[in-house]
Amino acid sequence: MHSIRKSLLSVILALLTFMAALTGISTTSPSVRAEEDYHLWSQMDPRWGNVPIGGSTIAKSGCLVTSIAILAVHSGEKDPETFNPGTFANSMSALGGFTSGGAIASWATITQVLPDVRVVDYTQFKSSDQAGKAAEIKARMDAGYYVIVNVNWHWVFVEGVVGNDVYMIDPAKDDVLLFDAYDNSGILEYEVFTGKNPPPAFTAPGSAEETTTTVTEVTTTTTAPVTTEPVTTTTTVTAAPDDTYELGEYCYTGFEPLSIYVSDSEDAELMAELRSGNIVSVLQVSDGRGLVKINGAPVWIDITKLTYTGAEPVLTAGDINGDGSIDCYDLALLNEYFKSLTYLPYGVSVLRSCEISAADINGDGAVNTADVMSYLQLICK
Repeated sequence: MHSIRKSLLSVILALLTFMAALTGISTTSPSVRAEEDYHLWSQMDPRWGNVPIGGSTIAKSGCLVTSIAILAVHSGEKDPETFNPGTFANSMSALGGFTSGGAIASWATITQVLPDVRVVDYTQFKSSDQAGKAAEIKARMDAGYYVIVNVNWHWVFVEGVVGNDVYMIDPAKDDVLLFDAYDNSGILEYEVFTGKNPPPAFTAPGSAEETTTTVTEVTTTTTAPVTTEPVTTTTTVTAAPDDTYELGEYCYTGFEPLSIYVSDSEDAELMAELRSGNIVSVLQVSDGRGLVKINGAPVWIDITKLTYTGAEPVLTAGDINGDGSIDCYDLALLNEYFKSLTYLPYGVSVLRSCEISAADINGDGAVNTADVMSYLQLICK
């Protein structure tokens, strides 16, 4: 028994040593990339997730910071090549712009960093149903303003409104439809901002129409010679999504690494390699290919080589492997997850999202060393 306990303690010490090294990897000066797409910015992005905002971090409390950063780029005030949520947070911190809890201390500080971005209203919805709330948001945007909605104290940027559908860029989720991702009862208030330019025209994803032109020959017979008159007709074609495959998480189970390139060209740059057991989230499917995000960039991969993981099981906090107990096996999975953060690109994981949520044993919204200590307290008591 003593030898088993000693071995377990050795593993624990090694894990703690690794976690200390992992913590040292974090930086408060996040880099930006020329190919950055701000639509894919996440507050949990490892490039800026650990950037401090007051006594918290962007990953824990930076949904509003991320949403305002998205607004700044979307409105044309900032360039994503030189600006992102991390650089914005650092500029705000230099001006004392955050409270100890990570909230924005003064709206005026935002304008000091982003001169064209000003808060002009912070109000509750007058309507109680989806249609009314969508109409309120659209009215504000039609007037030239931007809207960031508060959903149970989580902030999301609104990109556009089509009918009763509100399309958002969510700093914490891949979902784009506000009322599909969140219950209407929690969508109670919003903030209104100015921007450098008014909101651009918005078209709902998947509704873009492709116009093709065909020429039909019509032959007319009269007493005069036969003539052929070209008649132009226009046909509207709307691309249909591939419903053969489910959207959600997929696992790669192949023996050889699956290469992912930035494009289909022969000289395309290698972006990442999936190895057996790696998990990716497929956001869209078309012609047997799945759209995933790797390091914030959208890329298409051959979905036929992946296995759909199915509906997410309900896991209790701490029980990562779902075997009904919280033990050293769960701690080992957590250790593997932390190690993977040092070599896997953002968007690829060794755990499913439900398993990562279960790893947050202390329920603070982040998986970190605090969770390791909670596991140790439970296992070694």
